[in-house]
Amino acid sequence: MNKLPTVAKTSMSQFASSLRVGFNQALSVSKSSVTSIVSSMRSGYSGAYSSGRYIGQGLANGMRSMLGTVRSVAAQLAAAADAAIRAKARIHSPSKVSKKKMVLTGEKDGC
Repeated sequence: MNKLPTVAKTSMSQFASSLRVGFNQALSVSKSSVTSIVSSMRSGYSGAYSSGRYIGQGLANGMRSMLGTVRSVAAQLAAAADAAIRAKARIHSPSKVSKKKMVLTGEKDGC
């Protein structure tokens, strides 16, 4: 029975040593994984930057390619708005316009 304390002490020492080795290995693996992930993400930076730059340049070029069409449509809209404003400006008095129309259609004598 005297051997039991020695066996227990040796077993616990080996168990503690195994835990230390296991924890150290786990720590080493986790540090290596983090370093690998960070390195991988950093290497993707230039690719992401280039992609964003190309997307922006493509968008700008596409918009620039439609500039003539946009100007033409804007000019058409402005001309239509100008024509509408000028047409409204010719009507100084709605009652005079109504009287004029009545005279032209023969509905009244213009009074």
